Amino acid sequence: MRDTTLSSVVAATKYTKDSILDAAALELASSGFETASVASIARSLGAPSGSIYHRFPSKKHLIGELWVRTATRYGDSLSTALTTTSTAELAVRIVDHTFGWIDTHPTEAALLMQFRTEDFTPGDWPDEVVVAIQEINGHLANSILTAAQQHGIDPVDMMLATIDIPAAAARRSLLLADPNITARLRDRTVWLVNSLVLTSRRGAALAEMHTIADETGMDL
Repeated sequence: MRDTTLSSVVAATKYTKDSILDAAALELASSGFETASVASIARSLGAPSGSIYHRFPSKKHLIGELWVRTATRYGDSLSTALTTTSTAELAVRIVDHTFGWIDTHPTEAALLMQFRTEDFTPGDWPDEVVVAIQEINGHLANSILTAAQQHGIDPVDMMLATIDIPAAAARRSLLLADPNITARLRDRTVWLVNSLVLTSRRGAALAEMHTIADETGMDL
């Protein structure tokens, strides 16, 4: 009689956590959250379902862990892109990071387009997933705030310049899938981000001048 317990252990060892998450990413990107299942992910991996359940108790544990891995990778690389001391280079670094990351991580980029961190709310997802996502968000928020302070940019403007504007342009690039349009989108996005950064810096400088004038009684 076959030792099914031993077989499950061998299968679980053969299929690593990352290989399972990679298969889940491909399945989700092609089928969507509702259609993808542990069984379909196992089939795409060529693994028994038990080897997945050995590492992930449920579909939400699996998808949540995949999101955590994806968001961590994206957030860490974006934080690195923000470490420049040159404000003149800031827009190019931000936009090149977003477009470059999506180009080199197409499957994970598709996941970022499907979900938002707001989708992972307590009660709907495992507690450890919710906590991990909160930590990721906090780390990225600190990186953005640090860059805003370093370059004299309003934090809200910095959030728009770092996340919202590049992500919207990159999403459009993915939908159109045209290299010529992607190049134009990238260039226009650099211009938009740079314009926002410069406008925000001028606004901060003007506000500081008014503060000084108020404190000293000087007319501007």
